[in-house]
Amino acid sequence: MDLEEVLDVSGEETVPSVLHAEPQSSQKLIDAVLDVEGMGYACISRDGTVRSKNARFVKLLSNGPEERSSRQDIYPEITQESGLTLKSITDRLEIRVENETLALNHDEFSAYIETAFQDAEIENSPQKYSLFAVTHYGAHNCLNLIVMDQDTILMTTRDVTDYKLYRRLFDTSMSIANAGFWSYDFASNRFTYSDSVLSRLTEVEVEKMSRLGLWAIIHPEDVPEVMNEWQRTYKSGGSFHFKYRVKLEKHGIRWQRSIGQIICAPNGKVVTATALVMDITQEVESQHRLMLEQESSKAKSEFLARMSHEIRTPLNAIIGMSDCLKNEDLSPDIRSVFEDIEDAAEGLHNLLSRTLDHAKIMSEKMQIILEDVDPRDMLQSCQRLWRPQIKAKGLTFKVVIDPDIPSTLRLDVFRIQQCVNNLLSNAVKFTSEGSISLIMKMVCVKGQDRLVIAVRDEGIGMTLEETKHIFEDFTQADVSISRQFGGTGLGMSITKQLSELM
Repeated sequence: MDLEEVLDVSGEETVPSVLHAEPQSSQKLIDAVLDVEGMGYACISRDGTVRSKNARFVKLLSNGPEERSSRQDIYPEITQESGLTLKSITDRLEIRVENETLALNHDEFSAYIETAFQDAEIENSPQKYSLFAVTHYGAHNCLNLIVMDQDTILMTTRDVTDYKLYRRLFDTSMSIANAGFWSYDFASNRFTYSDSVLSRLTEVEVEKMSRLGLWAIIHPEDVPEVMNEWQRTYKSGGSFHFKYRVKLEKHGIRWQRSIGQIICAPNGKVVTATALVMDITQEVESQHRLMLEQESSKAKSEFLARMSHEIRTPLNAIIGMSDCLKNEDLSPDIRSVFEDIEDAAEGLHNLLSRTLDHAKIMSEKMQIILEDVDPRDMLQSCQRLWRPQIKAKGLTFKVVIDPDIPSTLRLDVFRIQQCVNNLLSNAVKFTSEGSISLIMKMVCVKGQDRLVIAVRDEGIGMTLEETKHIFEDFTQADVSISRQFGGTGLGMSITKQLSELM
């Protein structure tokens, strides 16, 4: 059997057959093709003598990259037709069986080659064996052995250093991202997985995955849905997106997502499927917790709304009866009692109103109703409501309205007044002397006109740390504030939520 025939049946290292050519020109053509393909070769006798080799194989045995291109006199025997032996090769290459960490010494490699000869004699056909070699300067090479006849074996090499580097970087990236990949060859019915996928499996699971693919570990309850999506994608081609659970012996039930593509030949026949697979257990669990929290928050809000509504009915009766009795001829002491009842009932009524508004917002039942209004009239209503209370505390009340504000704007008057009243309520509560200003003006923000309504007071103020919490539900700037001034801690939260809602 000659060199051309062996290379032709070896699969990967195929070169064109050279028919009816002179042996010397045929050998030169083969050498040229192999050099273009980045392959080196050496024909080795059964006794370990190297019969022939090409320049790329010689360069492989040098001490460093610079010697591969210029200094072949470092080992003069390897540049000669005779002198290079199997011992010389094993001295300069670390030869390993794939996935093995220990290199074969000369005796072990010789025994390996002898076994290859014996297997070829038994099979009576060319046999190929794949190994792995590392040079002294760290280059990685695929090493294939092909038995040519009873006395000759062909050794071919291909540098895969860059491939190994990129593969290592890829596997590291996949590991950091808690992801990997899988592919399926429809012709050979063969699955391929990245190391980041296989590292999480037991040997039994790996064996099952090699035969059955992902179906070996997908949760039985999720198999029908994934299978339907897979069949649909197979028929139509294109991309697919699976979200499913897997049952792993070492990690229990985990959630995964596979995003991939069906690849077809020009004639439309499906060839392969390749997918990126990601562990999304943490994402799914976070979404589940968020959903439970939202449901719990909604249930609490609905409860608050029902309780506020139920309490308001008897409260209105108390306020009504108290108001009627005030018209009777009462002594000053009794009238004072009824006034205290009215104040307490009014305070409770305000508390219920705010609680009900908060519950509506949280349950997303708050509605915004827009209408064409004069913003000046809207602000004057708030001014009339609060002027008596501000005057009673001896404070100055200033109202500043920008003359450039249009006479008509589309607003929810009730909700805006609710926000302004909350701001003025705080201003009055926390200001004992000085002034309170109510301001409305037009401001251009990023090319858009905005209506800004602000309340400024000269009250007790807040620290920078306290301002971080004033918009939280049931929260006030300081614990002592509630004891000294009262309140629910909902006013600013509702104001913020209504502003965002509008």
